[in-house]
Amino acid sequence: MDLDVFERICVKAKDETKGNCRFGLYNWTEPTLHSRLNELIAIANRHAIPCGISSNLNHYYDWSLLKSVDLCNFTITVSGFTQKTYAINHKGGRIEPVLKNLVDISSILGDSPSYKNIQVRYLVHRDNKHEVSSFKHLCDRLGLAFSVYHAYYMPIDRMFEGLEGVPDGLDYIEYSPKLVRGAIGDYRTSKCALRDGQVVLDVDGNFGVCCVESPSAPQIANFLDTPFRDMQKARFASELCTKCIDQGINVLATYAQYEPQSVQDAVNSSLPFDLKSLI
Repeated sequence: MDLDVFERICVKAKDETKGNCRFGLYNWTEPTLHSRLNELIAIANRHAIPCGISSNLNHYYDWSLLKSVDLCNFTITVSGFTQKTYAINHKGGRIEPVLKNLVDISSILGDSPSYKNIQVRYLVHRDNKHEVSSFKHLCDRLGLAFSVYHAYYMPIDRMFEGLEGVPDGLDYIEYSPKLVRGAIGDYRTSKCALRDGQVVLDVDGNFGVCCVESPSAPQIANFLDTPFRDMQKARFASELCTKCIDQGINVLATYAQYEPQSVQDAVNSSLPFDLKSLI
């Protein structure tokens, strides 16, 4: 994304939300591939907009560039400690640069105020539970926060497929759409944190419906040319959004964490294992 476009987005977003916004530079992308990532974050900092990134750490990066910026969050997604296990979910990924980058981040950014905002997020599935403790041990040694989440189908088209059966190659994921819908029964909600509280923009500032749709999906319009209220109306009225709510996919995609406790309990009790037992 061009720096000027990004700054204009900052100004408009802050104005239309009365300052109640934060940015994440990563949806379906790898931010460390951007040659001016630190400058983008610095622009958000200058406008007093909290800004974070998420990375799979498969690419080497000059982490010292982030020492002078303020990151409200830095999420690192992993799914295994050895190459054989890691590659199951992070298809085509390499664990070697991930581990080296973690050590480098600890060494270079360890004394940075933003270091406390870095979190390693382990995506758990059937075939990688046995390596959770090894990764947690490494993070503990490096002083990095560690958490576990269920791996799930992506993008949303695969979730719809998963309501009827298991798409090819995804049988290792236990947090499946079919399982979750069976757990929630007829429960549905029109609320969705991914839609109500998030807006996804591409490199040109165009917005789509949701963060879980494929990045190749058609965009609706440009954020800079569209009033915030009109943008939200278009997203809420989309065919994708209607279908997602009707099928209960919005509950699945948010791990049911915003739903009544009874719904959360139903989903959790339907799973073959408890995440908390792994850490």
